[in-house]
Amino acid sequence: MSSSGPIDPPPGAAGPGGERPARNVLERGTTVLACSFMLALTVVTLLDVLGRDLLNKPLTGATELTELLLVGMTFLFYPRLAWRGAHIAVDLFDWFRGPILRWVQRIVCGLLGALSFGGIAWQMGLLALRAASYGDVTPSLKLNLSWAMWFMAAMSAITAIAFVLAVFAAPKEVPPAPEPL
Repeated sequence: MSSSGPIDPPPGAAGPGGERPARNVLERGTTVLACSFMLALTVVTLLDVLGRDLLNKPLTGATELTELLLVGMTFLFYPRLAWRGAHIAVDLFDWFRGPILRWVQRIVCGLLGALSFGGIAWQMGLLALRAASYGDVTPSLKLNLSWAMWFMAAMSAITAIAFVLAVFAAPKEVPPAPEPL
């Protein structure tokens, strides 16, 4: 059977460049959702400013919506950044380390990232339990705060897992460090 277009790999099989389709769907899904939150944040801000300036009446709950949308946007991006190693890194000492020490550094940094986000997940879970037991809600819109905290806990746990997986999925060979200036 021939086809004029590219053939999609079977589910779970590696695609072009070793990419996994399920991971691509998750990455794209979270990215689209985070970008949707950013668009909603822009609309909320625009409506709030227009309401303040033109009608002398700000958008009710704009501050709460802004906070929740920022939480959603940032925590949705964390797993992608961890998996791709796109987090901020300062490489001050690459010029005197060999490939083995850079490999060890990648493992240590991945484990530190996993421990950090694991700790955040644990603490956010505790805070979510407490917020749920107290019935905490936002002041204006009366939105349940424990949902946002559970979301932060879940995304932090996923980020911790992404840090660990990134350590084991990264190539064993580390490219040479750039020459010092």
